[in-house]
Amino acid sequence: MTKINPKDINALKSKADSLYRLKRYDAALECYDRILEINPNDINALYWKARCLQWSKKFYESIQLYDKILDLDDSNVKALSQKSFVLYQIRKYEDSIKCCEIILKIDPRNAQATKRKALNLIHSRKYGQAIILLEGLILNDPFNSAEYLSLKGFALDKIQKHTEALQCYDKALEINPLDPFCWHKKGFTLFEMHEFEEAVSCCDKSLEIFQRNDVCLTTKANCLDNLGKFEKALECYDKALEINPKSVYSLMSKGVCLHELKKHTDEVDCYKEAINYDPANIVCLSLLTKGLIELRNYDEALETVNVGLSLKSVDENLLLSKAQVLFDIKSYNEAIECYKKLLSLSPNNISALTELGNCQARIGNYQMAIDCYQQIINLDMTDPDSKELKLSIEPELRILFSKFLRNYFDETFENKEDSKGIGSMTSGLISPGRLFSNDMIIEETIGSCQKHIHWIDKYFTINGLKYLAKSMDRDMVKDVKILMSIPTTTSGLRDSFTKFKEEMKQSGVNCELRVMTDKSLSDEVHDRFLFSGNKSYILPSPDVAKRGQYSVVQETKISIPFEEFWRKSYDIILDWDAIDKSLQKYQNQKSSREDNRRINKNI
Repeated sequence: MTKINPKDINALKSKADSLYRLKRYDAALECYDRILEINPNDINALYWKARCLQWSKKFYESIQLYDKILDLDDSNVKALSQKSFVLYQIRKYEDSIKCCEIILKIDPRNAQATKRKALNLIHSRKYGQAIILLEGLILNDPFNSAEYLSLKGFALDKIQKHTEALQCYDKALEINPLDPFCWHKKGFTLFEMHEFEEAVSCCDKSLEIFQRNDVCLTTKANCLDNLGKFEKALECYDKALEINPKSVYSLMSKGVCLHELKKHTDEVDCYKEAINYDPANIVCLSLLTKGLIELRNYDEALETVNVGLSLKSVDENLLLSKAQVLFDIKSYNEAIECYKKLLSLSPNNISALTELGNCQARIGNYQMAIDCYQQIINLDMTDPDSKELKLSIEPELRILFSKFLRNYFDETFENKEDSKGIGSMTSGLISPGRLFSNDMIIEETIGSCQKHIHWIDKYFTINGLKYLAKSMDRDMVKDVKILMSIPTTTSGLRDSFTKFKEEMKQSGVNCELRVMTDKSLSDEVHDRFLFSGNKSYILPSPDVAKRGQYSVVQETKISIPFEEFWRKSYDIILDWDAIDKSLQKYQNQKSSREDNRRINKNI
């Protein structure tokens, strides 16, 4: 670097300042370095060099320069202010607060330092202290009161004072209706209050002013997701990710939406991409585990949840997810240990108590299972969500496990002395008041199937699909054929089966459902049968099991010409037009019969 004539230093300073304003920070740095060669203690050059480093994201180097300035002039407010800002940027909130406090000792009415201190307090979760500072600013600096009101609203939102937060946002927007960030913050508060329609409206107003706000787009998408408008939500998530492809918040939120749509492969891809950017994100690792469970990818799910637990060994969601994986792979004893560890952290966790009871039942510890369910019944819940969950399952649990469960197992399981669980079941009684156990009988029957499932039920309904989705071993069963007749066929069932078929396809399971439109053909079948491998079962309608009407699941040696019936039937997706004609004919005949019945009754 050539020596510079001290007489030319002013020209060099002007050049450096011009380069800085043009955002040519590297070139400006060279000029400031040449100035500092002549005078290493030139405070102005040190300050603007630090600003160049700051814009180049060389934060620690810029802090060193601000410290050098403060060694030369410990009351330099500009250096203190920028140093506090850099510390805020790198999340050194306590150190940033110290800089602000030094400024305020020099200049007690410095609004910028007060605001930055409040921001640091908010990020340090000291919301009460931040609110006090902001209230002072609102009184003492009315010209910028809209900004302070918006920040106060944000702090109030953080301590769940949503109504007061909204009042602050409304006052701020009266002063400055074109603040996109205030509109967004109001929308987010409404989202937290489950006022999703209003929240969407606020997000739209924010985006009208500033379109490229990926966080606001994601908030809007989350609202649409909660309104059940999943496709519109996905459009918003994609727009947000176009703006910021590395947004962990947007990727995770999109994954949750895809989960609702049962698009588990895409869901998992979102979580994996998010983890690439934030490998220690516990929530994302937990969501990824759940997505992998849906895909029956248990090895990777277990590997993922163990990574999460290595980062945070007592996370309730991770423990619950791990226990679910272990339960699904039938490692019941290990699952029980997970649930017990979780319950040591959260003794009233309803999900953990319910699943622990299920595990105990699977290995034959029926009294321990009863104790778990009874514990749920005895809970006095104050949390609204937990209370709602408890109320939804309490009647069933109270009837089933307090009164009937022990007798049920004694009555319906053969060779009980040799059995260590439900797997030895060859028959089971479906009966009133035993809704949970009725489900277990059907689920265990389906869960024991191998290679294929051929199910014939003239009155098949969506409940049958639910049993298959929940209980079928997708690693063992690769072909599912369901045969039904016209009376319970609906377009709704067709649509549900289409989604079911697509989900099963992702697990490598081929599923077909056909309808017997010929009444003479369906009349040849009376009972409902399930065939798998070399086993055959007579079983009731899934709806009967759900209602708890007396019926039986029983292994049988009966066989019927299933393939012959299959060939003479119509595919519910591919042949819907033909099925719909038969359905219209059936409904017309049914209406005629009802009319005749009413006429005869009147006569």
